[in-house]
Amino acid sequence: HGYGDVLPISRPDWNREVNEASRNGLWVVVNLTRSTTSLSRTHNEICDKVEEITRDVADKFADVKFVSTPSTSAIENWPAENLPTLFCYRYGKMQHQLIGVDALGGAGVNSGRLEWRLAILGVLDSDLEEDPRPDRTENTADGDRSRTERGTMTRLATTRDYDSDDYDDVD
Repeated sequence: HGYGDVLPISRPDWNREVNEASRNGLWVVVNLTRSTTSLSRTHNEICDKVEEITRDVADKFADVKFVSTPSTSAIENWPAENLPTLFCYRYGKMQHQLIGVDALGGAGVNSGRLEWRLAILGVLDSDLEEDPRPDRTENTADGDRSRTERGTMTRLATTRDYDSDDYDDVD
């Protein structure tokens, strides 16, 4: 069977489209989407980006079934801060959960990073040899992180108080 797209489903479809469809060994990846605007504009953008990326990965791996459903329709009180969320089903049961953007590859998530994570879990067969670099975004901590680490190293190297009187006591 070829899928190649993300099928939007509602709660009544879940058992048929997810549990039943995965019962014979087919992987079904469920993208819980945001039901409304969520925590912040940045969070909304990341959730929207993950929806787009999921479509790209679904297009590339037509042997895996991808579905999407609004999080609150699937799980009534699913916290918005847990989004984006992917559930991976096989043999009728959930096998893996990717909860939050860090689980999907961080703020710079792209289709390659999602593909890599799903391949590591055995959900799809990828020809990637390493985790692709994250996309640059204004909100990505990556650029700042190296600066911060360098800053920390500099601070660690200069934590001695050279103005201290201890050195004056040396004969």
